[in-house]
Amino acid sequence: MSDCAICGRRSEKDDLCAYHISALENVKIAFDEWRKALEIDWNTYLTRLLDEENIGKWAREVVEYLMQQDGS
Repeated sequence: MSDCAICGRRSEKDDLCAYHISALENVKIAFDEWRKALEIDWNTYLTRLLDEENIGKWAREVVEYLMQQDGS
């Protein structure tokens, strides 16, 4: 196994630890709700999440990681 690409903990799958995998799943689930309500695309969603004050630490780290991966 390798280390989490975000925090360095032991990764479970997709180069992320269990905490960041869980946060990623929550980000993806929430996107479906946001997309239905606001008709926004993935990159806009990620950008808007970073503006949210109440986003959790792990979710924020996942969003920043995803944006780096996409080159945003």
